[in-house]
Amino acid sequence: MVVPGKGITAIRFGATVETIERHMLAPCDVKTETRCLYIEQAIDFSLEKGVLVRAKVYRRDRPVPGVPDRTFGTFHGGLAPAVVMGLHRHIVHEEFGPPDRTESVDAPTGLGLTARDFYAGLILEYDKIANGNTVLSAMEVFAAENPAVPHPAVPRPEQREKKSEHKPD
Repeated sequence: MVVPGKGITAIRFGATVETIERHMLAPCDVKTETRCLYIEQAIDFSLEKGVLVRAKVYRRDRPVPGVPDRTFGTFHGGLAPAVVMGLHRHIVHEEFGPPDRTESVDAPTGLGLTARDFYAGLILEYDKIANGNTVLSAMEVFAAENPAVPHPAVPRPEQREKKSEHKPD
């Protein structure tokens, strides 16, 4: 699960490489002073002074930055309430809410990147794929100014509707 302003699942900002590897249950595929990369899981952790400061997850088959002739595997997570890789942009907006800011990418890169949406602690990237659809292709999380405040589209637990229990008559 991508948690805006905080990290990826239990891997939170400030974690060391040892902590990342323990939670990922494997050593990094690529490990440098500034990076811990998992290619098959499609997660790229960015480090400063030995601790996690940013993380980015990618859609399947997107080229791996800095690793020639490799593409990412599958990220098996998402973003609450129901955002996963490959969703059309308008559906992401319906599920997560409108972005605070949007940036168009005028000259598509080799990735097909066409736009970015910015939220507190989160950047969503969209690629135009071969069939012409614009789909969610990457989620980048970073420490937000106030990570305790969730994006308005994500209700706090006390705001969620309680499911009624069906009792037979």
